[in-house]
Amino acid sequence: MKPPILRFPLLLAFLTLSTLPAQKTWIVDQKGGSGSNFKDLPPAIAIAKDGDIIRIRPGLYQPTLIQGKGLTILGGPGVFVSQKAPNPGFEVRGLPATSKMRIKGLQFVDGIYSTLRTQVTLKSCKGSVLLEECLITPSNVFKNYFSLVASQCSEVILNSCIFRRGVWVDNSHFVSNASLFYDDPGQPSTGAAGVLVKNSIIELNQATILAGTNGGTFVDPSPYGVDATNTRIIVRGNSRSLIRGGIFGAKILPGFFNRGGSEIIIDPQVRYNGNLNSFGIKALTKEMPSITVRSSKLGGTIQGEMFPPRNRPYILWSGLAGKKIPSPFFGNFWLNPSFFFPLSAGMLLKRKDFPFAVPIPNQKPLLGLTLGFQSLSWDKLFNFQLSNPAFTIVGSGF
Repeated sequence: MKPPILRFPLLLAFLTLSTLPAQKTWIVDQKGGSGSNFKDLPPAIAIAKDGDIIRIRPGLYQPTLIQGKGLTILGGPGVFVSQKAPNPGFEVRGLPATSKMRIKGLQFVDGIYSTLRTQVTLKSCKGSVLLEECLITPSNVFKNYFSLVASQCSEVILNSCIFRRGVWVDNSHFVSNASLFYDDPGQPSTGAAGVLVKNSIIELNQATILAGTNGGTFVDPSPYGVDATNTRIIVRGNSRSLIRGGIFGAKILPGFFNRGGSEIIIDPQVRYNGNLNSFGIKALTKEMPSITVRSSKLGGTIQGEMFPPRNRPYILWSGLAGKKIPSPFFGNFWLNPSFFFPLSAGMLLKRKDFPFAVPIPNQKPLLGLTLGFQSLSWDKLFNFQLSNPAFTIVGSGF
């Protein structure tokens, strides 16, 4: 059967009327334009309360520390965050389990002191963190610095982000959807792994990972695509995914490397170079459902694709973002159990993407809303599999 393109205008109208919490919106504008509250990001962060929305107009802003509260930060084209002084980079720390941090459309770029700093740090976050359509491109050449560090975080979800020099994940649950991790292959002896991870669970969905070049003068870490220790790796998606190791001396490294205690489950339609020998008998290959979404603004449309396993029934759900719920199925359920509903159900005889679309009413209370999408598939023996969570934030234009 051919799944339909889905359109549910009443969904978000219902959300507008019945389920959205009260919040205050602050506007940051470097030029001090009409209706703005602040000219830079740090004072806006300082005054905002848990659950507030910060809308940032195009301009260049300083990074800051966000501690103990969750915010929705909405940027867009032309919104840059760059260090102007020798202070720490952008950091989210101590997020409570009852709070959510949502960041969309920020470009973290080089500053005078960024060669000595990690650009974005997420630390000790018990609540969920979502980065959507963010660009993080430090110019640093030191191997101990990454574009993103996530440490002791219960939920970190990336949606359509780009990271130069890759990321470092430690003691965290890390989900990446349709994101790019890369290092500059033209700088010998500075190569970094695409994802360096320890003591964690990571889920990669339609990932592109291109590790860098190491001239052979450094032994550890080598630029593998995914360099894992004591970690469970789940790799979903179709042939648009590519995970590639870098170069160490004259040797091309594999896309995955197990330094001990790790396991990998990979979709057979994901492309990677090298082999999985370092994972031994812990390497499993299986078809898994996956979802990608692209965000929208008020009055627009959320568009996405689902990629289900062949010859298996599936259900596609949408709902409010929630805290992950461990399930007896393969994976976790990530939608709010108080409000989610099915968008589609069916079965495909051949694996292929199919599109879905959900219109966004032009209603201001929907600004900053985070909607989630997830699918469930099962076989004749009722072995169930949950897809990756795919979240998107409703933004607006200025």
